[in-house]
Amino acid sequence: MAYKINPVVDEAEYDRHHNQERYYVEMLRERGLLIELDNILVDAEQLVLRTFQCNTDYCVRCTGSGKGRLFKGSCCTDLQVDVTVKEKQKLLELAKMADAKLTLGPKDPLRRIVDDILADRVIELNDEHELVFEHKKNEACIMSWMDGSTLRCSINSMCMALDLDLTEYKPDPCYLFPLHYGQVGANDFLVSVLCTETRDWIGQHAIVGKLACLRKPEPGSPPAYEFLRGEIEYVFGKRFYRDLDAAARPILKEYCMNGTAV
Repeated sequence: MAYKINPVVDEAEYDRHHNQERYYVEMLRERGLLIELDNILVDAEQLVLRTFQCNTDYCVRCTGSGKGRLFKGSCCTDLQVDVTVKEKQKLLELAKMADAKLTLGPKDPLRRIVDDILADRVIELNDEHELVFEHKKNEACIMSWMDGSTLRCSINSMCMALDLDLTEYKPDPCYLFPLHYGQVGANDFLVSVLCTETRDWIGQHAIVGKLACLRKPEPGSPPAYEFLRGEIEYVFGKRFYRDLDAAARPILKEYCMNGTAV
C-alpha cells in the first residue's frame, strides 16, 4: 500500500509555492482582465491585449565578424532550454531519420548538427543538474544556424525537410515560448505570457524582458493569443481556442475603443 502525505502539510507546501500566482489571478479578476473558461484562467492583459509575433529578422542582433560573430536578442540565442530525457530521445530519432533520408553534403548546416546529435554533443548537464541544449561560441543555441541574416532552428529545418509534425520533436520550452501555463489551484491553470510584466508573479529569467518581441513588439503584430493559436491548441485543444477567441473579442473591442490596447 502506498504511503500518503499529511494533507495539511501538503496544502501548506502548495500555498508557499503558488501564493504569488493566486494573488496575480485575483488582481486580474478585479481589473476585469481574467477570462475564466471552466478551470482555465486566461491572463487577458498579456494574451489578448499584448501584441506579439516571432520574427528573427526583427529580434536578432549580430556583432563582430567571421568566427567572432555573436548573435544576441532572440529566445534562440539568449535563453537556456531545458530538455527532458524523452525529448532527448526524440531528437536522436529525428537525427537518425535525417541522416538516412536527407542528402546532406559536408557544407550543409544540417550535416553538422545531425552529426553532433548522433555523437551526443548537443545536450549537457548544467550546474543545476538539468539537461539543457549547449550554446556555441557565438552564444547562440547549438541547434540554431544562420541562413544569410536569418536565424533558423535545426529542429524546424529537419522536420520541414522530412514533412514531420514539429510538436513531435521540438522540446516544449522551445515550441511554446513565450506561452506560459501553470497550476494555481487544485484543478485550475493560469495561462499567460512570459514577459517583464509577469516575471514577479509567475517566475522566469529576467532576460525575457529584454527580447525585442516582448519588450517592443514589431509594429503590426496581432494579439498574442492569435499568433500563438497553434501553441494554445497544442496544449488545450481547438475547442478551448474557439472559446477563448469568443471571450477575447469583446475585450479587444472595449480596449481598442478606449485607446488603451497594448
